Order: sequence, then C-alpha cells, then structure tokens
Amino acid sequence: MINSADEITETEISDFGAFYSGALRKYLVSQDEDVLDSAHLFSRSALGKRLTFSELASLHHRACVAVLETVSAAETRQMVARMEVFFLEVAAVYDMALKGYRQNLEQLHREIEERRKAEQELRNVTVELARQRDQLDDQVRARTQELEVQSNKLRRQNARLVQTNLEQSDFTYAISHDLKSPNNTIRMILQILAQDYGSSLDEEARSLLTAALETADRMIKIIEDVLKYSQTLGDETRHETVSLAKTLQTIAEDTKADLLSNKGQLDLADLPDLICSPMQVRIMFQNFISNAIKFRRDGVAPRIEVFTEVQDDGGTDIVVRDNGIGIAEEHKARIFGLFQRLHTYDVYPGSGLGLALCQRVASNHGWNISITSKPGLGSSFRISINPEQLP
Repeated sequence: MINSADEITETEISDFGAFYSGALRKYLVSQDEDVLDSAHLFSRSALGKRLTFSELASLHHRACVAVLETVSAAETRQMVARMEVFFLEVAAVYDMALKGYRQNLEQLHREIEERRKAEQELRNVTVELARQRDQLDDQVRARTQELEVQSNKLRRQNARLVQTNLEQSDFTYAISHDLKSPNNTIRMILQILAQDYGSSLDEEARSLLTAALETADRMIKIIEDVLKYSQTLGDETRHETVSLAKTLQTIAEDTKADLLSNKGQLDLADLPDLICSPMQVRIMFQNFISNAIKFRRDGVAPRIEVFTEVQDDGGTDIVVRDNGIGIAEEHKARIFGLFQRLHTYDVYPGSGLGLALCQRVASNHGWNISITSKPGLGSSFRISINPEQLP
C-alpha cells in the first residue's frame, strides 16, 4: 500500500494523460508495430511514478473517448481493436511487474518463515543450554561439596599422621636413648671382667665373655641407628640450601680410615647444591658410602663414585656407584625395609637399618631411589632430585 506522501499528484496524472493520449493516437494512425514501444515506455514511466492500474485504466478510457469522437462509425470498430492492443501492451508491463512483486512477496514470506523457524530453534537451543548449564552447575556444586568433605577428611587424616609420626619419633628416641645407657653399662662391666679376671677364666668362659662383648657392641650399633632413624621422622621441615660437594667431602674425611685400611678410593665429581635437610642428607650419603666400603668383594679394593647425571627430560640424578658384591634381583625389594639383612652379622656386621634410613630421607624430600645391581658386579644407587630443589 502506497503512503499518502508517495501518491501521484493531479498534475502528474494530467501529464501522464497527455503522454498516454499522444502515444495512443500515434499508434492508431501508424501501421508500424514498432510504435508499440511507446506503450512500453509509458508503462515503465508510470510504474516509476507509482501510477495505479485503476488510474491507468481511467487514462485509457479518456484517451479512447477523445479519439472515438473524431472518427466515423465505420472506423470505430477498427480503432477499438487497435486501442485494445495498445492497452494490452501497456497492461502487460504492469502484469510483469505485479508477478515480480508477487514472487518477491512469496520469497519474503518464505524468508520470514525460515527466520521464524531459525529463531524458534535458537530459542529452543538457548533453553536447552540453560537447562544443561543449570544441571552442570548442580553437578559442580555437588562435586565441590564432595571434594570439600574429602579434603577435610584428608586434612584430618594428615594431621593425625603427622602427630603419629611425631609421637613415634619421640617414643623411638626415648626408648633408644633409655636403652643406650644400660647397654653401655653392661658393656663396661663386661670389659672390666675381661681385663681383671680374664686371665683366671678358662677358655670356654673367655669365649663366652668375648661373645657377650660383641653382642653388646651390636646392641649399641642398633640403638645408634634407631636413634638416627627417629631423627629422620621428626626433621622433615628444616630444609635449607646445602652444598652436596662439601657434605660429601666431610663424609670422605669421616670414612678416610676405613678407605685407607681397605685400600679403597672415593671419587667425587662436580655435585650440585640442594634445598634439603642437611642432617638427613648427610645420614643418607654416609650410609651409601659406608655400605659400599662394607660390602666389598674379597681381594678387591672398594671403588666408589658419586656423580651427577642430567636426564633427557631435564631431571637430575645423583648416582652412588660401587664395585662391591652386588645385590641379586630377588633381594632388591627387601633391602630398603627396616632391619632387613641379606647376610649374617659375622660376615657383614650391621643393624639392617642403613638403607631404610636412606629410603626414609628420600621419602621426606619427595625423591625416588632406584637401584641397578648384579651379584659380583657392584651396585648403582640413583637418587632422582626434584627440579625445584636445585637452587
């Protein structure tokens, strides 16, 4: 529908009337069909000015009346026929325009309907997404609550575990300390007996006295190792930057006598600084090196190496390698247990706590200890260090 502001004026209608009448008269007096182009030209101009079809029909009627008033009755029939042809040509342009409008209108309706469907689908998807979001929010809240419950439970368990470790450490230290004093007294009494009355005893009595002294010595060693182990239970938080090279140099000085007496050799490569417990790390490497000296092959001087290896993934390993008796594959799982011994005390003295201490120290620092060994070919202990513990 055309708005009133767009309606054609009376002046424009009058001008179109004159245009139409002139074009019609020209066609009626001419025998050339090409003159019909003027009808097409008029139609395009009229459509451009939005002349309605009823206004077009009115213009045609007035023009025909004006022409028919000037001709005879005999000419009227012929004139009317040609007038119809002219009008049909003009109307044909209107008809084509109307068909195009209808097609456009139908296309517009289809597009509107498709858009409505798309909007409805979008609304449906939005509603479904909102439902799924609400469902996911409910699941997240429920899972969060479960995790909070589990977290609180783990915190309580961890607190109990820490308390248990502290109590165990204190208890172990107290028991070991209390045992150490009477055991030293027993050993002292046995030594006095041996010194003062040994010559008056028979061979069997002296043998029993010697065995008692050796038992007392073993007991002292066990108690000292238990005390060291109890220290690793209660020293997990006192970490600082430690020069591993200096620590190993100190251990080398402490074991110098054992190395010299067995013609042994300790080779130390460039070693990094570590963020760790100084006391615990000293205990761990002291035990590794002492074991390497102790578990040597008969007739073979002990050779011990301590060095660093950088792995392909950027990790750092500290390796302690020896040329000792080695460890059979079936015994590797046992050696880090408390009081685990693979040999009798007469062959290799000790408490069976050395490697358990090493494992405990590594655990306190979050390190991993692995072993590569074959009987008669020595052993390599590899300590994998966390990157954040390398300053």
